[in-house]
Amino acid sequence: MKFLLKLIACAVAAYALSLVMTIWANPEVRFWRDVQVRRQAEIATARARVPQAPVILFTGGSSTAFSIDPAVVESACGMPAFNLALPAAAAPRYLLHQALEQARAGDIVVVGLESDFLADESAYPAGMFAFGLALQEGRPAATVGNGTFPDTLGLRDALNFSRPGARYLITLAYRGLSGKGYRYKASDYRHHGRIETAVTNPAMVPHDVLSKQALSSSGKVLLTQFRDAAALKKVRLFYAMPVRWTSTENAEVSRSANEALLREIDAIIPVIDDGTRGVSTARADFSDSHQHLTAQGSLARSQALAGKLAELLGRL
Repeated sequence: MKFLLKLIACAVAAYALSLVMTIWANPEVRFWRDVQVRRQAEIATARARVPQAPVILFTGGSSTAFSIDPAVVESACGMPAFNLALPAAAAPRYLLHQALEQARAGDIVVVGLESDFLADESAYPAGMFAFGLALQEGRPAATVGNGTFPDTLGLRDALNFSRPGARYLITLAYRGLSGKGYRYKASDYRHHGRIETAVTNPAMVPHDVLSKQALSSSGKVLLTQFRDAAALKKVRLFYAMPVRWTSTENAEVSRSANEALLREIDAIIPVIDDGTRGVSTARADFSDSHQHLTAQGSLARSQALAGKLAELLGRL
């Protein structure tokens, strides 16, 4: 009996240690959770200042986090704007759900999911990163977007998400021993949630789309479910395709390849046509990734998008 109790105690201690390492000791989760807390506090401040005024919320993967400048959008549209985007590792359901949770009736939500999510067939599995953010917020069911989407978080998944894998442990050890830590810092946070980094990647390669893209059946279900959930909250939706650095010789091919996907998305969620069709050939506008814009890249992208969004809002 004592052996059994010791075994159980060891198992509980091992799980607790893995939970701490995976969630609270994870520098990536810590950084983005701090970002979420700052964003939510700023939204609360804006709503307290003018309680009935609508706000604009942007969500999507890191390409949106680095590209949309709320200050530019606020100037063009005349209402507060916030960038709620997170790394793509959070998975689409969490990315969409966490933004809709912040929205109220009359607000505008702009979806900036990367095209891969919508063109490729996927079950949209959740992962450790989303679980870490959701758990720290005290709402683990948000990992799978429960409340916006019909999915539920099972016990097996929760236990798996709490377990650090070998790759994570090796990465954590490397960062600790090298002193490098996580790539992004608190100082990378900009107005109302935009992220900007001074880190560059000289080895970065362009992202060329050379074949026609179409909305997958799973992408259609994802967008339809989100549209319906937003309608229940009386939230207005738009889609804005993130831009990626594309080689000059393949720019037009890539733009054409994205057009079919945008047409199909527009049938579910209105698309903001900023003229880019997800393509930019300005290598200098990108920092550490072919989809992370620099300050100047974000400014140009935000100006183009904000002008078109202002036109759309003026027609409503």
